[in-house]
Amino acid sequence: MVLHRRKLQPGVPLDMARHRYLVDIYNETAQRVVLYKAGQMGVSEYLVSYALHAADQRQATPLYVFPTESDVSDFSSARIGPAIEASPYLSSIIIEGAAIGGKRGADRVTLKRVGDRFLYLRGGKVDPDGTATQLKSIAADVLILDEVDEMDPRAPAIAEKRLGHSDIAEVREASTPHAIASSSAPIPTPRCMLTRLMPVSSASEAWRRLPCGWRIGSRS
Repeated sequence: MVLHRRKLQPGVPLDMARHRYLVDIYNETAQRVVLYKAGQMGVSEYLVSYALHAADQRQATPLYVFPTESDVSDFSSARIGPAIEASPYLSSIIIEGAAIGGKRGADRVTLKRVGDRFLYLRGGKVDPDGTATQLKSIAADVLILDEVDEMDPRAPAIAEKRLGHSDIAEVREASTPHAIASSSAPIPTPRCMLTRLMPVSSASEAWRRLPCGWRIGSRS
């Protein structure tokens, strides 16, 4: 299954000749993959492809987590929807509406029915008491954490608990790092929560660094 870029015509796949740095990432089978990246590198297309492939070909339940609920809405409408519309195959396996052929359909911003599985899209908001009700009651097989650096730092651990009963239990994390400049440190220094996974010490983990330019900003 090949995801189609939303600006391309239906049936035109992502041009890997122009995105050679993604080939190894698409082929990576490690249980945990961490992507430390710049913007507009094609990583979002990879993550959506990974989620849809897991649901369709591996009979897995993906949980895709974003920093906020508004991120979920924007991504679902601007990326996932057009990708499905551009692909006759994806359109044929996304079950919409009420029961179809005995199967319960779903095509909402936060929930997609992919064949016999559901793709959950959730925000990573965590309440002051440490709960994240939107992540409850989801028995996931694969977890995708998009823009981890923007999330509540408690969210990844809460979301990863949803993999507790899965034999697959794969994780894909991606984020564009921040650099923070201050009067005491005029040269920006990297700040990225993904560094919590360094160094990679297990054969089941992989670390991938894409070409990355600093995005200067302030963080509270």
